[in-house]
Amino acid sequence: MRDRNESEIPQQQGICLTEGFIADKGTEPFFGSAGIKIKDYKDVYAELTTGGFLDKDDKPLLKRDLVKKNSVMGRLMSWAQYSTIRQGSRNINGMSGSEKLVKLQGKRYLFIWEKDDGSVRFKMTFGTSDNNSAGSPLSEQEALTAWDAILPTLKKRI
Repeated sequence: MRDRNESEIPQQQGICLTEGFIADKGTEPFFGSAGIKIKDYKDVYAELTTGGFLDKDDKPLLKRDLVKKNSVMGRLMSWAQYSTIRQGSRNINGMSGSEKLVKLQGKRYLFIWEKDDGSVRFKMTFGTSDNNSAGSPLSEQEALTAWDAILPTLKKRI
């Protein structure tokens, strides 16, 4: 690991971090998770997780529950009415995967895309923070537009 100027683009394989770089041959999966909050949209949250995998007994995204039943989001979904906005296969920059986009009661949205092998997962939530009773300030179409603009920016690690 070494320091890296934000404008530097390393010529060797590795992982760029804020003001840092980890040299890596790229032969092993990178395990990590990063949460992203958007300054002007305080109740929009994005999370990228890499390095996971599906066990042989795991169901693919479209055939399993979106959240763990005992989690906060799981409890919310157990009593809230929700509907699927869109679901199906969606390939992103050479990565075969699936997306499931749901609208929860009260203008709240949960959007998930996952690579078929489970190694990459991207999730966005809109209007789901604990202290938000009004839901998202974004309409369903605006949330979909944000999702469709951000999701294709994911790139395969090469």
